[in-house]
Amino acid sequence: MSSGNYKFNDFGLHSTLTITGNVNLYIEGLFSMSSTNANIILAQNAKLKMYFAYPNGAIDITGGSINQIGYSENVEIYSLSEQSCTIGGNTQICAVLYAPYIDFIASQGTPVFKGSVVSNKITVTGNVDLYYDIALKDNIDLGPQIPALKRWTKPGWANRLQ
Repeated sequence: MSSGNYKFNDFGLHSTLTITGNVNLYIEGLFSMSSTNANIILAQNAKLKMYFAYPNGAIDITGGSINQIGYSENVEIYSLSEQSCTIGGNTQICAVLYAPYIDFIASQGTPVFKGSVVSNKITVTGNVDLYYDIALKDNIDLGPQIPALKRWTKPGWANRLQ
């Protein structure tokens, strides 16, 4: 996909999509990836920004990868929707997710998310890996408020970090 602005009602990815420039995707409904063959790969110097519309923009990724071997600041995902963002399966994502009204749910399988997540609520169950990319603190501007971890709860060791 070359540089430009693209708008979709729903976007289901089932094979490899290569981003070759600066791409803006506007999605009004469901974005889904459920196949292990569903991959978004960024060419050198390419950037992807995904925007999910209020009120129906939703994210459901249970297979494939997004920017698996790239830098997280090269994929920015924004949503003002109140729908959920679900990742699962063997999904690998390297991105910045800014969606303050959604519930981010990571479960089922061994999904990996590298980058940063700003959401209303984060629910993690199963064998999930979440990594914060410390390089983002100097590269991504989320405005005057810097999100902070207030509380971490995980079954087995609840309330140990406050």
